[in-house]
Amino acid sequence: MFSSFPLLDTLRDRLTSLPIAAELSAFRDRLNRRPPSRAQRIAIYEFLADLLANGVSIVDALTDLQKIESNGGKDPNRNTALLATDWIATARLRSLADALGSSIPAEERMIIDAGESSQRLIPMLLRLKRFLEQEAAARGLALLKLGYPLIVVAATFVLSIFARFTSLDKLAAIFPFETWTPLAKSFWYVSTAATYTAAPILIGIIAAIVGYIWACPRWVSELRTRLDRLPPFALYRDRMAARSLATLAALKHAATLNDRDALDRLAPLASPWLRHRLASARYYVAEGFNLGDAFRLANLNFPDERSILEITRYATLDSFADKLDRLADASQVRAAKNLDRFTNRVTIGANIWIVAFTFYLLFAVFSLALNLGGGPPPAP
Repeated sequence: MFSSFPLLDTLRDRLTSLPIAAELSAFRDRLNRRPPSRAQRIAIYEFLADLLANGVSIVDALTDLQKIESNGGKDPNRNTALLATDWIATARLRSLADALGSSIPAEERMIIDAGESSQRLIPMLLRLKRFLEQEAAARGLALLKLGYPLIVVAATFVLSIFARFTSLDKLAAIFPFETWTPLAKSFWYVSTAATYTAAPILIGIIAAIVGYIWACPRWVSELRTRLDRLPPFALYRDRMAARSLATLAALKHAATLNDRDALDRLAPLASPWLRHRLASARYYVAEGFNLGDAFRLANLNFPDERSILEITRYATLDSFADKLDRLADASQVRAAKNLDRFTNRVTIGANIWIVAFTFYLLFAVFSLALNLGGGPPPAP
């Protein structure tokens, strides 16, 4: 295109040779290879399960996935298309779990690895798809419900600040503040506090959310063990319990793996929080206890108390792996119910807050009007 313009060719070559050009190129490549979203993973797991169920090899299934994700080569820079290309190269030499690698969350890779080890890859891919769909539905509903309390709190702050700058300050300049009723004065103090604390509170809420997301898979301590009994940390525990039980069930279906071997396979791929709980249970399994007793003796509130009792009972049965499958499904349903219960409580709290603030605002405004107007009108 620029063959007739040597100067432009030279300028282009010099620009591309700059260090910043290489850094931008590397950044663009990392951006194009960003991990697939939850919706993309759901579609990928379903697609792979369908093809594998029809006798297609893993490499051929990934090749077909790459063709579809790249739209027949028309969109080769799409993240899933580029990732599929990388997956194909790795899958030729190693397992599907290794091929997907860091492109998917560690716990999902753990489940896929368990499925391959137990020759139950297709059921595990479908289970992952179902887990992700249930989590997406529950999380979407939770975000919708939790958004309402945040809007309510923000509205009270905005209303208080609006009243401060549009009315209260002007009234205080006209009428002596000392003559105001206690309720009217309290409204001025509330609006003043809202003015100066709105930004710190907003930053605090954002920091708390970010901190919670960061701490859930990483924070390990005695305090965390106690908090795992209560939401919101109990919500993460329930989700991890369902996935761990499903993975253990898949590994137990492999006849060559006992409880200790299964926990050894799980631990390296787990998050620090989950790895700590699996390692504690593994210690007691090595001492000769069954899996349920091991979780109970570890005393780390993982999984929940009901699941521990059921695992202890089923551990002596021949169909233990099938029982773990059903326990995993029950744990997933229970996790969704607990999340819904938690969001309902938050919503109720928000309703109580808005009703209380509305009545307080009405009484404060009425008291202010009576005070500044010289009291109630005389009786006829």
